[in-house]
Amino acid sequence: MAAKKPGFVSGANARIKLDGKTLAYCTDMSYSVDMATVPIEAIGSYEVKSYEPIAYSVGGSFAVIRYTKHIKPDSGGADGNPADKLGDANTVGKQLDPGRVLSSSTFDMEIFQSTAATDAGDDKGVQNALFKIHDCRVTRRASTLNKRGVMVDSYTFVGILAGDTDDVATAVSTSGSKLTDLS
Repeated sequence: MAAKKPGFVSGANARIKLDGKTLAYCTDMSYSVDMATVPIEAIGSYEVKSYEPIAYSVGGSFAVIRYTKHIKPDSGGADGNPADKLGDANTVGKQLDPGRVLSSSTFDMEIFQSTAATDAGDDKGVQNALFKIHDCRVTRRASTLNKRGVMVDSYTFVGILAGDTDDVATAVSTSGSKLTDLS
Protein backbone atom coordinates (compact mmCIF):
# COMPACT_ATOMS: atom_id res chain seq x y z
CA MET A 1 0.00 0.00 0.00
CA ALA A 2 2.86 2.40 0.72
CA ALA A 3 4.22 2.06 -2.83
CA LYS A 4 1.06 3.46 -4.46
CA LYS A 5 1.17 7.08 -5.52
CA PRO A 6 -2.00 9.19 -5.64
CA GLY A 7 -3.25 10.27 -9.05
CA PHE A 8 -4.21 13.81 -8.09
CA VAL A 9 -3.71 16.57 -10.62
CA SER A 10 -1.60 19.36 -9.16
CA GLY A 11 0.39 22.30 -10.43
CA ALA A 12 3.51 20.17 -10.09
CA ASN A 13 2.34 17.51 -12.56
CA ALA A 14 0.05 19.48 -14.89
CA ARG A 15 1.12 20.90 -18.25
CA ILE A 16 -0.67 23.48 -20.41
CA LYS A 17 -0.26 23.36 -24.19
CA LEU A 18 -1.19 26.03 -26.73
CA ASP A 19 -1.51 24.54 -30.22
CA GLY A 20 0.47 21.50 -29.09
CA LYS A 21 3.40 23.50 -27.66
CA THR A 22 3.99 23.30 -23.90
CA LEU A 23 3.65 26.70 -22.27
CA ALA A 24 6.72 27.26 -20.10
CA TYR A 25 6.23 28.76 -16.65
CA CYS A 26 2.43 28.80 -16.87
CA THR A 27 0.67 29.44 -13.55
CA ASP A 28 -2.84 30.10 -12.28
CA MET A 29 -4.79 28.42 -15.08
CA SER A 30 -8.57 28.64 -14.73
CA TYR A 31 -11.53 28.08 -17.04
CA SER A 32 -15.29 27.95 -16.89
CA VAL A 33 -17.96 26.45 -19.12
CA ASP A 34 -21.37 28.10 -18.83
CA MET A 35 -24.77 27.11 -20.16
CA ALA A 36 -27.26 30.00 -20.14
CA THR A 37 -30.88 28.95 -19.70
CA VAL A 38 -34.29 30.58 -19.74
CA PRO A 39 -37.29 29.51 -17.66
CA ILE A 40 -40.31 28.19 -19.56
CA GLU A 41 -43.51 29.24 -17.83
CA ALA A 42 -47.18 28.60 -18.52
CA ILE A 43 -50.19 30.85 -18.00
CA GLY A 44 -52.06 29.90 -14.83
CA SER A 45 -49.07 28.16 -13.28
CA TYR A 46 -46.78 29.65 -10.64
CA GLU A 47 -43.91 27.25 -11.07
CA VAL A 48 -41.43 27.08 -13.91
CA LYS A 49 -42.14 24.17 -16.27
CA SER A 50 -38.53 23.72 -17.39
CA TYR A 51 -35.25 25.49 -18.00
CA GLU A 52 -34.12 25.41 -21.62
CA PRO A 53 -30.53 26.08 -22.79
CA ILE A 54 -30.04 29.12 -25.03
CA ALA A 55 -26.28 29.72 -25.06
CA TYR A 56 -22.99 27.95 -24.38
CA SER A 57 -19.86 29.88 -23.48
CA VAL A 58 -16.28 29.06 -22.52
CA GLY A 59 -13.80 31.40 -20.92
CA GLY A 60 -10.82 31.46 -18.63
CA SER A 61 -7.44 32.85 -17.81
CA PHE A 62 -3.83 31.84 -17.38
CA ALA A 63 -0.66 33.56 -16.25
CA VAL A 64 2.89 33.21 -17.52
CA ILE A 65 6.00 34.06 -15.51
CA ARG A 66 8.15 36.19 -17.81
CA TYR A 67 11.80 35.40 -18.42
CA THR A 68 14.44 36.99 -20.63
CA LYS A 69 16.91 34.19 -21.41
CA HIS A 70 16.66 30.91 -23.29
CA ILE A 71 15.55 27.87 -21.36
CA LYS A 72 18.02 25.86 -23.46
CA PRO A 73 21.19 27.66 -24.58
CA ASP A 74 20.94 26.34 -28.15
CA SER A 75 17.20 26.95 -28.63
CA GLY A 76 17.66 29.78 -31.13
CA GLY A 77 15.27 32.64 -31.77
CA ALA A 78 14.62 35.68 -29.62
CA ASP A 79 15.30 35.66 -25.91
CA GLY A 80 12.49 35.25 -23.42
CA ASN A 81 8.79 34.57 -23.70
CA PRO A 82 6.92 37.71 -24.74
CA ALA A 83 3.32 37.41 -25.96
CA ASP A 84 4.40 37.29 -29.60
CA LYS A 85 6.27 34.03 -28.93
CA LEU A 86 3.36 32.15 -27.29
CA GLY A 87 1.55 29.44 -29.26
CA ASP A 88 2.28 27.87 -32.59
CA ALA A 89 3.02 30.51 -35.26
CA ASN A 90 2.81 33.20 -32.55
CA THR A 91 -0.99 33.03 -32.38
CA VAL A 92 -1.30 34.80 -29.02
CA GLY A 93 0.92 37.71 -30.05
CA LYS A 94 -0.96 38.25 -33.32
CA GLN A 95 -4.26 38.46 -31.42
CA LEU A 96 -2.83 41.25 -29.27
CA ASP A 97 -1.28 43.26 -32.11
CA PRO A 98 -3.76 45.82 -33.55
CA GLY A 99 -2.05 45.62 -36.95
CA ARG A 100 -2.36 41.82 -37.19
CA VAL A 101 -5.54 41.07 -35.23
CA LEU A 102 -7.72 40.63 -38.34
CA SER A 103 -5.30 38.10 -39.84
CA SER A 104 -4.79 36.22 -36.56
CA SER A 105 -5.99 32.69 -35.96
CA THR A 106 -7.39 30.96 -32.91
CA PHE A 107 -5.53 28.39 -30.83
CA ASP A 108 -6.45 25.22 -28.95
CA MET A 109 -5.55 24.87 -25.29
CA GLU A 110 -5.00 21.49 -23.64
CA ILE A 111 -4.40 20.51 -20.03
CA PHE A 112 -2.28 17.40 -19.48
CA GLN A 113 -1.14 15.49 -16.43
CA SER A 114 2.48 14.38 -16.63
CA THR A 115 3.49 11.29 -14.72
CA ALA A 116 7.04 10.48 -13.75
CA ALA A 117 9.14 7.94 -15.60
CA THR A 118 8.71 4.37 -14.43
CA ASP A 119 11.33 1.85 -13.41
CA ALA A 120 10.38 -0.31 -16.42
CA GLY A 121 12.58 1.72 -18.73
CA ASP A 122 10.13 4.50 -19.60
CA ASP A 123 12.36 7.55 -19.26
CA LYS A 124 9.90 10.07 -20.73
CA GLY A 125 6.90 9.49 -18.50
CA VAL A 126 3.30 9.65 -19.70
CA GLN A 127 1.05 12.60 -20.49
CA ASN A 128 -2.67 12.06 -19.90
CA ALA A 129 -4.98 14.54 -21.61
CA LEU A 130 -7.45 15.99 -19.10
CA PHE A 131 -9.28 18.89 -20.75
CA LYS A 132 -9.30 20.65 -24.11
CA ILE A 133 -10.60 24.08 -25.14
CA HIS A 134 -11.04 24.68 -28.87
CA ASP A 135 -10.67 27.90 -30.89
CA CYS A 136 -9.46 30.22 -28.11
CA ARG A 137 -9.02 33.92 -28.60
CA VAL A 138 -7.23 36.23 -26.16
CA THR A 139 -9.44 39.07 -24.93
CA ARG A 140 -7.19 40.70 -22.33
CA ARG A 141 -3.57 40.92 -21.26
CA ALA A 142 -2.35 42.39 -17.99
CA SER A 143 0.93 42.30 -16.12
CA THR A 144 2.02 42.51 -12.50
CA LEU A 145 5.42 43.21 -11.03
CA ASN A 146 6.32 43.90 -7.44
CA LYS A 147 9.59 44.76 -5.74
CA ARG A 148 10.28 41.27 -4.39
CA GLY A 149 8.58 39.15 -7.04
CA VAL A 150 8.81 38.19 -10.66
CA MET A 151 6.95 39.71 -13.59
CA VAL A 152 3.78 37.80 -14.45
CA ASP A 153 1.68 38.31 -17.60
CA SER A 154 -2.00 37.42 -17.18
CA TYR A 155 -4.16 36.49 -20.16
CA THR A 156 -7.95 36.20 -20.37
CA PHE A 157 -9.46 34.17 -23.18
CA VAL A 158 -12.72 32.87 -24.63
CA GLY A 159 -13.22 29.64 -26.51
CA ILE A 160 -15.80 27.98 -28.75
CA LEU A 161 -16.07 24.51 -27.25
CA ALA A 162 -14.53 22.72 -24.24
CA GLY A 163 -14.61 19.49 -22.33
CA ASP A 164 -12.82 16.27 -21.56
CA THR A 165 -11.16 15.30 -24.82
CA ASP A 166 -13.44 12.35 -25.55
CA ASP A 167 -16.54 14.35 -24.61
CA VAL A 168 -15.56 17.24 -26.89
CA ALA A 169 -15.33 15.01 -29.95
CA THR A 170 -18.70 13.44 -29.12
CA ALA A 171 -20.34 16.82 -28.54
CA VAL A 172 -19.09 18.20 -31.84
CA SER A 173 -20.19 15.20 -33.88
CA THR A 174 -23.69 15.20 -32.31
CA SER A 175 -24.21 18.96 -32.36
CA GLY A 176 -23.40 19.45 -36.02
CA SER A 177 -20.79 22.08 -35.18
CA LYS A 178 -18.50 23.19 -38.00
CA LEU A 179 -15.41 22.19 -36.01
CA THR A 180 -14.24 19.20 -38.00
CA ASP A 181 -10.63 18.47 -37.01
CA LEU A 182 -10.40 17.87 -33.28
CA SER A 183 -7.37 15.65 -33.17
